[in-house]
Amino acid sequence: MNVELDAEKRLQALVAKDRIRIKEFFIDFDKLRKGFVGEAAFRTCLGTLNIRFTEQEVQQLIGKYRMTNGLINYDNFCTNIDNVFFDGSDPMGVINNAKSSANFEEEEMQCLFDLLNAIKTEVVQKRILIKPQFQDYDRTNSCHITVEQFRRVMKELNLIPPKEELFQVLIRKYLDRGNIREINYFKFCADIDRPEDIFVQYNAKHPQPEDPFHHGQLREAGETYFTTQT
Repeated sequence: MNVELDAEKRLQALVAKDRIRIKEFFIDFDKLRKGFVGEAAFRTCLGTLNIRFTEQEVQQLIGKYRMTNGLINYDNFCTNIDNVFFDGSDPMGVINNAKSSANFEEEEMQCLFDLLNAIKTEVVQKRILIKPQFQDYDRTNSCHITVEQFRRVMKELNLIPPKEELFQVLIRKYLDRGNIREINYFKFCADIDRPEDIFVQYNAKHPQPEDPFHHGQLREAGETYFTTQT
């Protein structure tokens, strides 16, 4: 439940900031204007909204708005998102509420904790100076860079997670300006130093043998340090 609420909250922040009426994206797939579409159409429309959803978030949204006949009630989805425009609402409050207050399920907390520890291991063992790489893109000293710049640096340093879902979990933690474009790399670098502090009152579990990656181990030159178990 938390994942889907977080996805809707981030979308509301985008809608409030850019004044987007998302219903228009769905109408072309609903010629009879009945308020519902198939899952494929719903996924297509989500992909046009200039916001990246993880597959887990998409599944949560589909599960929330799926009707008994299998179709997706996009009308209810759009109504919930468009609440930001209703009388008495506070669009700026919605934007501020989306600032790095992303909701994480326990499994995601553990995943992010393990991921940051893996990055820390690699940075320490290889003596990588990670912050200057980000600062090269931060011409205004704002401690923020774009998501794509963040992705580029992580790839150049061979620190990019092996799966897009992991990367999306990572960046969600550092989208703290009420939009989906700017990453707080300064906070990210601080969390690498102390991963145990990223979630207050959360006690990370010891990594289980079935975890999909080992920490600090390279596969082959040029590839990420995560290794997939067989």
